[in-house]
Parts: sequence; C-alpha cells; structure tokens
Amino acid sequence: MAGSINIDEMIERLNGAIDAIKKEAPDLTKRLALTAKDKIEERVKEKGVGEYSTNPVPTFFFYGKSRNQGGRDLIDKKEDNNEGIYWGEFRKAQGLQSDHVDLTYSGRMFANIKLTNLRNNQFYFIATIAPDIVDEIKKLGYQTDRYGDFLVLTPEQDKDITELGQLEFDHILNRFFK
Repeated sequence: MAGSINIDEMIERLNGAIDAIKKEAPDLTKRLALTAKDKIEERVKEKGVGEYSTNPVPTFFFYGKSRNQGGRDLIDKKEDNNEGIYWGEFRKAQGLQSDHVDLTYSGRMFANIKLTNLRNNQFYFIATIAPDIVDEIKKLGYQTDRYGDFLVLTPEQDKDITELGQLEFDHILNRFFK
C-alpha cells in the first residue's frame, strides 16, 4: 500500500474488500471444488485405487459389457474353453489399461460427480461434489467400500488447492490494497 491513507479511506477499502469477498466467494468455492474433483480423477486414472483380481468369474458376468470386438472375442474364447474371465484380462482384450483399477470403464462415475451443494455461514463456504444419479451414487458407494475413500485429496493435492484458493483470495484483496 503506497503512501498513507486516512481511517475513512481504510474503512471504505475494507468494506469494499468484504463486499467483494462475499460476492466472489461462492464462485471461487465452486471452482476450487471442481478443480479438486479433477485432481482426484486424474490421480485415480494415473495411479489407480487397487489391483485387479486374477480370480476368474463366469463369462456370463461380462455379457453386454464389451466395448469392442476384443471383449466379445475374449468372452467367446473363454466360453468355448469353459474358462472364466477376470476384469483386468477383459480390459486388456479391449485395448484398455489393465495395470491398476482406475474406475473408468464406462466413464459415467466420474462424469456424474458434480457440484451438488454449496452452503455457507458468515465465515466459510462448503461445496459438496457427488454423483447426481442414483445408480452412480450406489456405484461410488460400492467402490469406496471396496477400495477406501479415494475421493479424499492427498496432502499434496490439498496443498495445491489451498495455494490456488489463497492466490484467488489475494487477487481480490489486491484490488483494494495494492
């Protein structure tokens, strides 16, 4: 803050900053929540949440689930040999990564995680991101029961989101006190 200002000007700037924060905080909270969701999704796709079981299950569990001919061919081959299929093998036959569970087979689960609630009190905003389709809510519940709460930010991701929020907050304040 260059130079000195009187108390009335300081009060005016503070009130302006408070009004700007109240006005911009909901959108900032939404952006940070959706950025957090994107970081989580990226991490799950890159590193996974677990390993695929190598315990085969009957081929009929895979009926109608093939995304391409590779999957259909694997089902036919295993069925002809009276063998089961495991999920990683099924993904690999279709040209998909099969090194780790990345929860992306249909793409619907992460696509349906959206901002579902934004609430605030006098001191903070809370954004909730969750699926908004009942089947995807059930699927997410099953997967978190199975693999743990993979939707939690890692400490590094939390730090990144916190720093981004601080930069945005500083940007608002700098409009009044720079």
